[in-house]
Formats: sequence, C-alpha cells, structure tokens
Amino acid sequence: ASFDENAARAQIIGADSAFVRAITAKHVDSLMVYYDPSVVSLGTKVTKGTADLRKSYDEAVKTPPRDINFQSGGVSFSNDHSMAWDYGTVSQTMDVKGKPVRTSGTYLNVWKNVGGKWMIVAEISSAAP
Repeated sequence: ASFDENAARAQIIGADSAFVRAITAKHVDSLMVYYDPSVVSLGTKVTKGTADLRKSYDEAVKTPPRDINFQSGGVSFSNDHSMAWDYGTVSQTMDVKGKPVRTSGTYLNVWKNVGGKWMIVAEISSAAP
C-alpha cells in the first residue's frame, strides 16, 4: 500500500486541534493518547516519559489557557514515512496572578508512526514575552 501523505498530514493536524480542545476542557486523559511512552517534552524544563508529562499537564489544567489559536506552519515526513514533524505558532490567554495575559510562541512536534497511528515522541514550545 502506498503512503498517503495528505491523510497522514490531516491526522497530525487533527491531533493538534484535538489537543487544544482537550487542554481547554481540562481533559488530561484526552491529551495523553497522543504521546509515546518515551516522549521528551521541552518547555520551561525537560520532561521525560508520559508519567512525568501527565503530572505536568495535571498542574497546567488547574489554570488552563483559553482563546488558544494555533497556526500550523506545515507537516513534513521522513523518506520512509516512519517519522513526521509539524511546527507553527500558538497564542493563548492565561491568568497570571489573577490577571489575563496574552502570550504567543512557537511549537515543534516530532511524531512516530506506530502501526499507522501518529504518536508524539518529542515536543518543544517557546513563549515570547
């Protein structure tokens, strides 16, 4: 069977959208289905593995971001279609010390094809002040 890049791209961008809905709704379980157990997440600190990542999201959803807007810059694939990466920009409003603060930044997700399902194995995000 030939690899359908358009279908895979739609699956990855769809996962990004579902991720935004899950974090806004405080559904950590719905976030975790996109992560490979060996995930490495780089944000303000390095988080390794889904157990520690879950703890990080459990904390994050206590004051979840809202008005999240992400713009995909694209999805690319390795030649053998075992890996993919997507990147883009994100903006959101979060409460900091009781006041709404609008932030924006960038993201990069690295995905692994696990039996036809795309799983995040690495991610990095940075927020601009």
